[in-house]
Amino acid sequence: MPKATSAFPLGVILSTCSNLTHLHCSQERATPTPQIFGSLPTTPLLSLVNCELSFRHLESDLVERTLACCPSLRSLAIGQCSLAAAASVKRHCRNLHTLGFNTHLKHTSGRNEDVYGTDTPRGIRFLSIAVDADDEAEEIIQLISENAEVIETTSMHFSRPEPLMNTVHQWDPLSAITFSNLCRLVISGLDEVYSDIIPGMLAGCANLEALILEICQFIDAPVFDQISGLEHLNSLELRLLTDVDEGGILAMFHVFTTRPSLRTIRIDSCLFTMPFGVYQAIATIPMLENLHLTMPLFLNTVWFDRFATMLREHASTLYSIVIRDTEYATDTVLEQIASIESLRKVQLRGLRNVTSKGIGYLEANSNISLQIDKPLISL
Repeated sequence: MPKATSAFPLGVILSTCSNLTHLHCSQERATPTPQIFGSLPTTPLLSLVNCELSFRHLESDLVERTLACCPSLRSLAIGQCSLAAAASVKRHCRNLHTLGFNTHLKHTSGRNEDVYGTDTPRGIRFLSIAVDADDEAEEIIQLISENAEVIETTSMHFSRPEPLMNTVHQWDPLSAITFSNLCRLVISGLDEVYSDIIPGMLAGCANLEALILEICQFIDAPVFDQISGLEHLNSLELRLLTDVDEGGILAMFHVFTTRPSLRTIRIDSCLFTMPFGVYQAIATIPMLENLHLTMPLFLNTVWFDRFATMLREHASTLYSIVIRDTEYATDTVLEQIASIESLRKVQLRGLRNVTSKGIGYLEANSNISLQIDKPLISL
C-alpha cells in the first residue's frame, strides 16, 4: 500500500477478506486512529499467517485489537509502536516464529515457515528489534527471555537517547539472558551508552556462528573480548564502524589466529584506520576462506602491499577475496594475490591505483574467476 498521510481502514480489510493469508501495509506518514482503523473482525481470522504493519505511530491498543483477531500469525512485523505492545504478542500470537518490532525483517534467515515439524518446540526463532532506551523494556525483555532457548537469528538496533538518561539501564537484563540456540546476531547503532549490556549478552551466545556489527559509533574493548571467546564463530562482519578501542580489536584478532572456526571476515566502509596488527592477524587465521574489504583504510600503499604479501605466504585456505573502493591497492597487491594457490574467486571495484598490468596478473592465473565491477579503475 502507498505511504499515504491518511491511514487506510485496516479493519475493513480484515473483516471482509476472510481468506486473507498475507497482509503488507506500509503507511509511514500516517497515524491511524480507532475511528479510521474501522471495525475489526468479531471472529478470528484464522487464514492470516503473515502480517507487516508500518505506520508513523501505532498505539498499543490498536496493536492489541488487531492481534486479538489474528491468532494464526507465523510472521509479524509492526512499527512504529511502543515495545510495551510485546504483551499483546505474548497473549495472542502463540504460533509466531518471526517477529519484527519497529524494524524491517531483512535479517531473518529466509527459511520457509513449513520446515518445522509438529514436534518442533514453539517459539520465536527470528527476531528483529529497534531498542529505544526511553521505551518500556519490561514486556519485550520478558518476551525475549521466554523465547531465548529457540531464537536462532536476532537483529538489534540500539538508539542513543538524547539527552542521555538513566532509562538505558532498564535494558540491563538483556545481559543476563542465555541464547543457547542463537546462530546469527546483528547489532547496529552501538556506542558507549550500551557498553555494559552487550558484553554480557554476547557471553550468553555460546553457540553463535555469525556476528555482524554495523553502523556503530564506538565499540569498547569488553565487547571485543567477549567476541574473541565465541568458539563457534565462523563469520565476522564489521560494517560502517566510526571508532573502536584499538587495543581491544587487536587482541580479538590475535585470538582468532589460533581459532580454526573463523572462515569469513568482512570489513566494510569503516571510518577509522585499522591497526596494521589486525591485518597481520587476518593473514594468519588458520582456516580463513573468504575475505571482503570495502574502503579499507591503510596509512599508505606500502601497508597494503605488505598485507597482500602476508596473505600469499600464510593464507593457504583463502578461496575468495573482494576488494572495493580503495586507493591503497596497487598492481603489486594484485600480483601477490594472484599467487595465492588456494584462491578461486576475486572481485574488484574502484581501485584507483591499479592498471592493466595488475589485472593481467590475475587473468594469467587460470584457477581464478575474476569479476570486475563498474565503476572500475584507470586502466
